[in-house]
Amino acid sequence: MRKQESPSSSFVNLNDDSILTILSFCDPISIGRLARSCRRLRDLCGRECVWKVLANRMTTVHSCIEETSSSYSKREVCRVGKNWEESNYTNKCVIRHKPRQMPCLQIDERHLWASQNNIIKCFKRLKDGSLHRSTDVTLYNQMGDICKFVYKDNRIVSGARDGSVACWDRSTGSSLFSNREQHQSDVNGIDIVDNVIVSGSRDSTVKISRLDNAGDNWQTSINLGERVWSLAISPDKQSFASGTSGVSDQSPQPLKIWDLNSGTFLHNLGSNFRRGAGVLDIQYETPHILLTCGYDTNIRLWDLRTRGLAMTWEESYDAAVYCIKSDHHNSIVSGTALYGVVRLWDKRATKPVQLYYSGQRSSSSPVYSLVFDTKHLYVALDRGVHLLNFGIE
Repeated sequence: MRKQESPSSSFVNLNDDSILTILSFCDPISIGRLARSCRRLRDLCGRECVWKVLANRMTTVHSCIEETSSSYSKREVCRVGKNWEESNYTNKCVIRHKPRQMPCLQIDERHLWASQNNIIKCFKRLKDGSLHRSTDVTLYNQMGDICKFVYKDNRIVSGARDGSVACWDRSTGSSLFSNREQHQSDVNGIDIVDNVIVSGSRDSTVKISRLDNAGDNWQTSINLGERVWSLAISPDKQSFASGTSGVSDQSPQPLKIWDLNSGTFLHNLGSNFRRGAGVLDIQYETPHILLTCGYDTNIRLWDLRTRGLAMTWEESYDAAVYCIKSDHHNSIVSGTALYGVVRLWDKRATKPVQLYYSGQRSSSSPVYSLVFDTKHLYVALDRGVHLLNFGIE
């Protein structure tokens, strides 16, 4: 006959520190089951320290807005993170386009900004991620259709297909800068910091302008010898990165770093790129860490202190990666060139965590732009903007 265990030796009678240590090795499902067994374990399983350890171990997604701190508890972050990992979400089209578009998206804590033709619209975001029917702000570019725009420091700067560049004050909607002749063709790369605007175009030039010197067309012009696809200014405001098409024999390296104040070339990043390995999107995580993606199907993380490649992730379906966004923690979300496919990556792993089809299965649209917070992912396709809601119960 088996000897009956004394009450003092049972799991529930261990001291708090011992139980919390054991819980740190459990998965969310096990913790949930233990919490339903008795009041003491329910209280211990509900402690933030338990879910904090679990959140650090899981692939959890934070907002892509760098300065935003999460208002969710670690337990809620883990619950939503499980939905991201298991592809548990609802898909809803929140903005529809009748003629096909190549929209660009930006996000803040309460609003979604989306381009359509020569218009930038600001929609208020509701609690479930859906958008208010009426727009809060509508900005009109009196020139060409918008290729790319950036929302930063309460200002919006855009580049258009006719080579024009415009800047508005977000609060008032008033124009701060407008130049119809900034470039001769599509402006695909643009960024702003303080009073400095950097724009890159299909005409192979990068131009640095100042809002306080709007009478001049530009102050510095750099000829890169091939089409400029992407630009990003470093958070330290001292330099910027440019991504080109990678087809020029004179300039075979598509990724370059430049001095922001003088426009002086500083150095290349990487070598031995395949011909046509254009860089379509660039994001600085810190002044020393840079993320890039492009036609060669790879996402790359660069360390600017060593000027070397720190990590590479390859798209499994051999499709170009059109856009990327990082949550400035461990997660990266990428949009590809085929079928509205979006992937979630964890920097600590070499393979993607999950794949999501953002549009109709029959749609062959690329993902032109994407933004996200902890619970909601907005994806821009040619026929509209889709909301993927991971906050569902």
